[in-house]
Amino acid sequence: MLKTIRNILLLSTAIVLTACNAEEMINRDYLCRFSFDTQLHPGSNLEAAVGGVGTFVWVTYSRENGMGCFHVHSYNSSEEETILLTTAEENMISYNLGAYNGIFIGSTNFNGPWAYDRQCPNCLSETGLMKYPLTWVNKQPMKVECANCKRVYSLETGASETGGLRLMTYYVSYYVAGGMSSKITAYN
Repeated sequence: MLKTIRNILLLSTAIVLTACNAEEMINRDYLCRFSFDTQLHPGSNLEAAVGGVGTFVWVTYSRENGMGCFHVHSYNSSEEETILLTTAEENMISYNLGAYNGIFIGSTNFNGPWAYDRQCPNCLSETGLMKYPLTWVNKQPMKVECANCKRVYSLETGASETGGLRLMTYYVSYYVAGGMSSKITAYN
């Protein structure tokens, strides 16, 4: 009985410590407010990345002709997928995609969905300038690099493989309603 209680307490402590660690990783310096309804835009690369395993896309936001627009970039294509936000509800949201107006969003192999800022955190810290975007390393789905400082980051862990700060991280929620994917959000 005491052994069972001890194991429960150890497990509870581990869960609390893990939750606190995740909370500390979330970037609060740059606003991230992203929402995407996959039922309105089925079959997108964005939905495939978050609903899959071991792949990410990067997303930017713009307004074109008074409507919001997501630009989705996959690691294995030089072509951009453009998703026009056509409903009033979608266009009422004030989208903010971090420091460089871009986030990497997808699903890791072991830790589920994650979102990272597209801005190189080391260059931002060293220069104070938000002009150093991360791009894919040789079309690899889980590695990005900075053209300026040449650091390489793992999207699996968010860590720099070549030293320095880890990627700026945002919360992600993704839920499935009635057997169909429904909404992807990233926020801080």
